Amino acid sequence: MTRILLILMAALAFAAGFLVAAPASWLHVLMPAFLQLNVSEGTLWKGSSQLIVNTQHPQALPSRIHWQWNWTPWPQLQINSDDLAQPLLLTLNGTRLSIGQSRLQLPASLLSSVHPLLASLQPQGNLSLSWPTFYANSPAAIDLQLHWQDASVAVSSLRPLGSYVLDLQLAKSSSLQLRTEHGPLQLRGQGSFGATQPWSFTGEAYSSPEYFAALQPLLHLLGPVHDGRAAIRLQTAP
Repeated sequence: MTRILLILMAALAFAAGFLVAAPASWLHVLMPAFLQLNVSEGTLWKGSSQLIVNTQHPQALPSRIHWQWNWTPWPQLQINSDDLAQPLLLTLNGTRLSIGQSRLQLPASLLSSVHPLLASLQPQGNLSLSWPTFYANSPAAIDLQLHWQDASVAVSSLRPLGSYVLDLQLAKSSSLQLRTEHGPLQLRGQGSFGATQPWSFTGEAYSSPEYFAALQPLLHLLGPVHDGRAAIRLQTAP
């Protein structure tokens, strides 16, 4: 009996040591399909990696992410990056997982993955995605905001085109609203998307008279132009 107990204790000690030293690459199995870790260093509990947004045109975030687990008073994963305005905290309180508020800087070239039309425009500038604290698997809607600042596209020599805000409400049936903060190119519209429904967007683009000649080629690329306004219709498969 004593021998069996010693063997079990040795096995548990080996398993604990192996788990403590678990490589950072193990996090890959926990990542959603659209995110991928690359060149990971450290362990499952404290390490760093390059984060890649795995879409039709995969792109790596400019800065590496760093993570560390804390265990008191609740299990908490802290994620840091130069691209985050403040550390991102994932806290497990009982059976509830909360995701802390933060803001993430992204390259505007990621917009190329949303729709072939945007890919053809080759968007440039700075994206900033912000969100409040929310609980995973909560039925409550989550409000996110995406800013596109100093926006420009490769097919237009007029730069910048402006700054724009996309308000997203994530729910069972999610919605989005596009509005212009400022700039010569005015954009507005609304859309919807969900796990079982296509992503769709309808809107319009226009400019003030002094910029119309410079923006006319771009307006015609965005959609049919009537009275100086381009009608935008986008849709993708779910």
